[in-house]
Amino acid sequence: MIITVLGLFLLSACAGREEEKKLGQTRQKKESSAEVSQFSDIDGTTWQDSWVEKTASGVAVNIDINAYTTIPDLKRMSVVEVEKYEFDNKNKKELLEGLFGTEIWYCENKSKKAPKDFVKLKENDYKGNQYLGERDGIRYRLSYETSHVESENSFIYLEPYDWKDVAPDTMKEYTDIGVGHADIRWQSENQCKMSKEEAKEAAGDFLQKAGFPDLVKTDEGVLRWDGDAADDLQGGAAIDGWYFAYSPGVEGAAFTASGVERGARSDDAYYHRYPTNCGVRVCVTDKGVIKAEWDNPIRILSSVTGVKLLPFDTVREIIRSQMTEYAAYCYKEYYSTKKLKSLRFDRMELVYCRVSDPDSRNRFTYVPAWRLRNNNGEEVYFMNAVDGSLIREWEVIWGELKMW
Repeated sequence: MIITVLGLFLLSACAGREEEKKLGQTRQKKESSAEVSQFSDIDGTTWQDSWVEKTASGVAVNIDINAYTTIPDLKRMSVVEVEKYEFDNKNKKELLEGLFGTEIWYCENKSKKAPKDFVKLKENDYKGNQYLGERDGIRYRLSYETSHVESENSFIYLEPYDWKDVAPDTMKEYTDIGVGHADIRWQSENQCKMSKEEAKEAAGDFLQKAGFPDLVKTDEGVLRWDGDAADDLQGGAAIDGWYFAYSPGVEGAAFTASGVERGARSDDAYYHRYPTNCGVRVCVTDKGVIKAEWDNPIRILSSVTGVKLLPFDTVREIIRSQMTEYAAYCYKEYYSTKKLKSLRFDRMELVYCRVSDPDSRNRFTYVPAWRLRNNNGEEVYFMNAVDGSLIREWEVIWGELKMW
């Protein structure tokens, strides 16, 4: 009798523990997790929903969601604080000495003077935005430019002082030599003796010395050389060297590759004080890195790795609750003249989104975010995937745009 009762008790206890384990697993799936794999079951599915929202002014807006959902192939995501790269004395010193050592000259014009004819840079006296130095016996010009046509663009260029110093032997006879990049599929035509892996290592070493170690490769190809001949004769071309493009990123995930950097809109630059197309392009030949271009460079200040992401059921609930505010925002800021009647979303993606720092004009934070958009890029909605807050798409308010 005692044995029978004890057996039933043990069976009941085991069943209870098994049920508790199942409940725990179910509960865990609904809780926040740092693993991106928690969304694997919705990757490639479509979220369908529709309802009517009314703005505070009483405007009825139809919300139509028929969004194909994509999830990035990442283990986890981070919150990353970055800062605009300023071409100040400190950064000039680090960049110039990292690339050229201490033998540096001012170079404020494009005349064909020898280095001895330029004014040599004195310690801690970084005036101007063009400098001349040598790398592996070849003279290069480093220059910095800014543009405020649409927003606060900044660019850094490194290129040879004379292109014939780095051009392939078959191109030296031509005038106006230029270099661009071609698809990696042309690598079988590449005359460069350096392998792609060796070239990539050289590019990485170059970026490290320049002070930009936190970059992720986003593209690669080969170098195509073109030259014009004198007396209107036919010019020449050659494939010689390697091309690599990089983006700021974290844990192997490039921010530009997330699909956010260049925006859903073609005129993305209008909506950011400091544009989000931040990247570096590097050209490598047997002579080393012969050309580099930085667009709107930034540097990573800090990173919180593996932040917890809200479960998808919670995400959808929050999106529905925020649509009243978002529809009112769209109507007030840029659709009032178009008599907004509906918002349609065809795609939903987990991406990185950049947000402004309220206390600093030059600092920003990349956060995991859910982006809803339509195929035309006319409606774009961002929600912070960590805390569920609504992210304003633009850093520049609509009033400033009208002023411009």
